Amino acid sequence: IDYATPDEFTLFASDDGFRCEWAEDYIAEGWIYVYLSLPLRQSSLNLRR
Repeated sequence: IDYATPDEFTLFASDDGFRCEWAEDYIAEGWIYVYLSLPLRQSSLNLRR
């Protein structure tokens, strides 16, 4: 299955994991969960395609 990917999104660390904020309305699917499961040390991480 091919998922549309956002041009930009930001991950914010929270007590129970991470939350996403997208530059545009976008439902997180598929590949994004890989990023969400990473043990990121930074409080926030900006990823750009």
